[in-house]
Amino acid sequence: KYGVDLGYEMDMSLWGLELYSKLNDDKNVHEIVKRSLEKNLSFVYPNGAIDGSWGSRCYKWTTFGSKTADGSQILFSLFADEDERYAAASIRNLNYLRTMIKDGLIGNGPHFWDIMADKLCNYPTFARAKNLALSIFYTENEDYNLPDLPSDISGWYKYYPTINTLIARSENFMITVTGYNYKDLTFTNGGQYNQHPTGGTAANIWLKDFGFLQTSSQTKYVRGEVMHMPVMNDTVIALTPRIEFTNENGYFTNLYEFENRIAIEEIENSLVKVKAVGELKNEHWYQGGVGYSLEHILSDNYIQKNVEINFHDRNPIVKIIDAIVQDKVTEIKIHSPKKAEIIKDNKRVYFEIIEGDVMLSIADQADKFIFPFPAMKVFPLQIIVIKPESGFIQKIKYRLSID
Repeated sequence: KYGVDLGYEMDMSLWGLELYSKLNDDKNVHEIVKRSLEKNLSFVYPNGAIDGSWGSRCYKWTTFGSKTADGSQILFSLFADEDERYAAASIRNLNYLRTMIKDGLIGNGPHFWDIMADKLCNYPTFARAKNLALSIFYTENEDYNLPDLPSDISGWYKYYPTINTLIARSENFMITVTGYNYKDLTFTNGGQYNQHPTGGTAANIWLKDFGFLQTSSQTKYVRGEVMHMPVMNDTVIALTPRIEFTNENGYFTNLYEFENRIAIEEIENSLVKVKAVGELKNEHWYQGGVGYSLEHILSDNYIQKNVEINFHDRNPIVKIIDAIVQDKVTEIKIHSPKKAEIIKDNKRVYFEIIEGDVMLSIADQADKFIFPFPAMKVFPLQIIVIKPESGFIQKIKYRLSID
């Protein structure tokens, strides 16, 4: 009923099933869990984050896991003797989690203590403590090698058709592109399960020696679990890269296009191209009269995004929002209407429009682009798109690149 959620799968369901199989010597269940975990391991990012961004319970995704779930260390520990990559994943995720601990308490994301420390809840601290205690209790071997994770190795991509999601790793970038199409037709708790990223967006982009360059959140903050989700006294705006417009009929975006179609293609001089096609829709999946296609091309030194906007029935002002993760040490400069620069720890990333009669700017209400899950702040770069004087289609190409 409630879709697929990798965060809960790894932090709760799989370790429970594997512990059952261990206590009852159920080899059939063990093999099923083992096959599932092998697939899930690819979603552990190089920095130790577990990518539950695209799942139906993304509304509690913290980057280190899911807020109210126990954690993945117990799961990894139960398989570490069979495959030492799971020991490596356990330690990698634990070290990442440690970056979000202050005075013994766990925040809800990488920027939590800087942007919303007053929203502290002790639930994730106790949940992770339980997980770590179980991991210690069931781990007999304390001497593991720590081999590379799949995400440490460049030059691959995997597409999962049942969730319409691709993950890929080049020399410098890792990306998750999702068109996950689960719908909760009953709109449980105000639609909490219908706010996951989709529509062919980049749910996460990670860059070597930089960290998360882009990330994602609920499209709209829906407090479906009021005990676990803080009251936000002011408007918060989604972190997710997107295409959108607002008119007299409401808000329309590719993030509500749950029927998008994704195609994968290998192209020369790049690792992979992912293309999504659909309509800009509202929260109830009604079309707004504007179609789109969105391509992500992954190379070793850049990610290129190609956008086509088809004004087939309406002529609104369309915005492409491409927000950059911004912590305390990240500096973002707009040098011209076509180019911006992102600087962090001497790492420079260039955001450059390479085709299209459009200009780069900062989105309105830029200070409100923060979110409680994951607790992060982004800097919203914006491209305004209007219908061409002749025809219906406007084409834009832009890149995130490094030297």
